[in-house]
Amino acid sequence: MTIIPALFASDLSRIWFLIPLALAISFAYTASRYESREVIIRRSANFFWKTLAFMALIFVVLYLLALGL
Repeated sequence: MTIIPALFASDLSRIWFLIPLALAISFAYTASRYESREVIIRRSANFFWKTLAFMALIFVVLYLLALGL
């Protein structure tokens, strides 16, 4: 079980690039839908947290699948 975290150790620094990517995607997506600044900020923040939660869920599922292999 100690070998799996060692495999992710080199790629762990790349995971931090997902945060600005998710932020940019959420702002671009909501800005294309709405014109009000308050609505864009509120909805993009909501979309940002949902995107991060979804990516974390996928990461955990793939990690658990890798442990079983």
